[in-house]
Amino acid sequence: MKKIISILIVIMMTLSIFACGGGTGDPQETFRRDDVTKAPQGGTEAPGTGGASGIHDKPAVTLTSLLQYAESGDTSVFEPHMLDAAEKAQLKASVEAEGGTVDFGDDGSITVHGRNGSYFTITLDGSVEGVDDEGRPFGFDKGNKEWPASAFGKAVPKADFPIKMQVEDEESLMIMFENVTYAQAKAYGAKLREAGFSVEATELDMEDNGVYSFAGKNAAGLSVEFNYMITGGEPSCALSVGTPSEGGDTEPYVPEDPGTPTDLPAKFAFLLPEGQGEYKVYDKGGYASVTKAGGTLADAKIFASRCRSAGLTEQTTQEYETENGKKVFFASYVNSAKDEVHISYNEDEGTFYVDMIEYHEPEQPTGQDDWPTGGVVSKLPKPDFGTGFVVRDYGDQISIMVTGGTAADFEGYVAKVKAKGFVNDAEYENEEGLLMYSAFDSEGYGAAVQFAGNTFGIVITTHPESYED
Repeated sequence: MKKIISILIVIMMTLSIFACGGGTGDPQETFRRDDVTKAPQGGTEAPGTGGASGIHDKPAVTLTSLLQYAESGDTSVFEPHMLDAAEKAQLKASVEAEGGTVDFGDDGSITVHGRNGSYFTITLDGSVEGVDDEGRPFGFDKGNKEWPASAFGKAVPKADFPIKMQVEDEESLMIMFENVTYAQAKAYGAKLREAGFSVEATELDMEDNGVYSFAGKNAAGLSVEFNYMITGGEPSCALSVGTPSEGGDTEPYVPEDPGTPTDLPAKFAFLLPEGQGEYKVYDKGGYASVTKAGGTLADAKIFASRCRSAGLTEQTTQEYETENGKKVFFASYVNSAKDEVHISYNEDEGTFYVDMIEYHEPEQPTGQDDWPTGGVVSKLPKPDFGTGFVVRDYGDQISIMVTGGTAADFEGYVAKVKAKGFVNDAEYENEEGLLMYSAFDSEGYGAAVQFAGNTFGIVITTHPESYED
C-alpha cells in the first residue's frame, strides 16, 4: 500500500536546521540559575514531544528530537531503532517543514540534509556523524566500545567498566560509561590522581547523595574531569580529558546584573510572610528573584522550609562543601500549577538568591493565515472550529494547522472529509496521544487529518497518487 505522506502536527519554533550542529533556537533544558526563560519540565509534554510516541512507547520522531540526540546522545529524546512507516512519515514532514530532506537507509540509518551542505546521519547502533552549515564535523561513535588509542586516551588510565559512547576532536575526549557503581567511580578517581593528575586536584565525595567527582591537571598541561551521579535511581558517569581553554578557571568572578527592582509576585507571598525587610526583589527578564546582601546558608534553608510548609513538592536538594571548605546549597520546589522556586547559596562566590519561575503554557502560532480558496484545498471542508490557520505549501502537499482545534473536533471533521469522498484505502488510528485518519478520493488525491501533541492538522496532496482499491 502506498501511504499518504502524513503531516507533522507539531510546529517548531523558528528552528533553523544545522546551525553549528543544531537549531538556532536554544534547546529547552532544565531551568538553572543562568537561564532566563522557563520551559515545561517533568511530566509535561511540550511541542515536539507528542506525536505518535504513544503507539510505540518511544519518544516522538521529529527533527527537534533528532537534533537534540545528535548533540547529546540522550536516548530520552530519541532512541535509535528501525522506524516504521508512520514514524518515517512524521519525521519526513517535520524535516521538510524546515526546508530539509531526509533519507532512510535499509540498514536503519537516518540521514537528514540541511542548508549549505549540512547533514547528519544516525545509525542503528546510535552513532552520529555529520557536518554543520559552516563545514565543521560533529558526532560520536556509540558502536566503538574499545578504549581510545589516541593521545588523550593514552594519557589517562583505562577504566574497568564498559563504555557507553565516546566523542573526540582535536581539543578533547569525552567518554560516557555504563553499569558503574559508586565504589568503582571513586576507585577510578584515585587512579587519575595516581596517574599524575594531581595538580590543582579537587575531589567531591558525597556517597549518601550518590555524587562523586574528581578534577585535576598533570605536568603536561592536560586536565581531566570525572563525574558520577545517581539521579532517579540511575547512575550517569563521564570522563573528559583535554587541554584547558585559555583563561580557564583563572578568570575573576564577575557578579551578575541584579535586574530591575520589582514587587514580590502575589502567588509567592509565602516566601516573605513578614514583608521584604532587608530582602530585595528583582525582575530578571523572565522570572523574579529574591536576594539579600550577606545571605547565609541558614537563610537558604529558611526559604526551603517555607516552600515545604506552603505545600510545594521538593524536586531536588544538594548541600556540600567545596575543596576549600565553603558551603554550597541548591534546592528546587514546584507547586500544583507547575510554578517553581529555586533556592541557591554559594559561600565561595558570595551569592544567595531565591528564583521564582512562573509556568506558562507553550506559545502556539497565532493562526493568522486565511483558509485557502481554490486549488486542491477546495476538496476539503473548511473547519468551523478553532481560532485560525497556519498554512504551508510544500509543493507536493499542503499542510494546514488549525489553531485552537481540539481532540473533540476530530471525529466531526473526519466525517465531513469522508463526505467529500476521501474514503478509499482509508486508515484510522486512535492511540494514546494520537488521532489520525487518512484516505484517497476517487481522483487519487490523498488527505490526512491528525490530532497529536495538542495540535490539530490537515494535509492534502497536490497531485493524484495511485492507491489500492
